[in-house]
Amino acid sequence: MLIPLLHAATSLHIFSTSSKNQKSFISRIKLQLSILQIHLQCTLVLSQNMPHILEDPTQATCPSFESAEWSFLQQSMVEAHQGAPPFTDEDATWQLKETWARENGSKIATWNAQLKQD
Repeated sequence: MLIPLLHAATSLHIFSTSSKNQKSFISRIKLQLSILQIHLQCTLVLSQNMPHILEDPTQATCPSFESAEWSFLQQSMVEAHQGAPPFTDEDATWQLKETWARENGSKIATWNAQLKQD
């Protein structure tokens, strides 16, 4: 669909310009078509490889990570820590929240890219 439209526009412009300008114009159109083709191929590859997110991650809420269900993981983090200063339950909670925020940030970036493609 895009190629016939560009061909028609090219034909109209060619009739209204000199021979030297026609060649220059055709060269620019060919270059623009090549760039467009590369862009479309890249977009297709990205859209095929990108996981399709169904739920808007900007609406997600970070878990508190302070409930008893998370204590086993926090305790493992505290016990595995080596060195000073000591790693506390609060440090573990902060690290879990930070990890969640980073992952959600990646999901938001993917979501935004997906919205642009759709």
